[in-house]
Amino acid sequence: VLYRLLAGRAPLDLAGLSPGEIEHRICEQSPAAPSAAARGAASAWRRSLKGDLDTIVLTALSKEPGRRYATAEALADDVRRFEGGHPVRARPASWRYRAGKFISRHRAAAGAATLLFVALAGGLVATLWQARRARQAQRAAVAALAQSNATQDFLLGLFRASDPAENRGAAV
Repeated sequence: VLYRLLAGRAPLDLAGLSPGEIEHRICEQSPAAPSAAARGAASAWRRSLKGDLDTIVLTALSKEPGRRYATAEALADDVRRFEGGHPVRARPASWRYRAGKFISRHRAAAGAATLLFVALAGGLVATLWQARRARQAQRAAVAALAQSNATQDFLLGLFRASDPAENRGAAV
């Protein structure tokens, strides 16, 4: 019934088949996803059906009993989880899927966290850039100081050479 509501048609086309052919088709053929099978007015919903709703319906229609919902309550719980924007139990709980569901439920907080992260990253980059510039300025100052000390030593040496106490009466 859920498949028919979402796709606008039955999961398998059984029109004009004998009872044996119907049994064979039901037991052997898997239905297409509702998003792929949607026709008529339901085709407008095709994009909304992809993902969780397709997974819920195909889990309910699974040929393997172990892969189907154990109870109607479990199916209803997954439908409620889908409506609330929570991860459905029929889907594998990957980190990316769960994070996407969390972000879609908390858009404002996720946006604020993203802005905070970008601001922190920008501040870190600016701080590292300024630290690099400060190290370059320090190196330049040390080099200038060394040059200044060499010039000072040279000039002091000239004055020492003309000091009579230093040159012991020799000609300057």
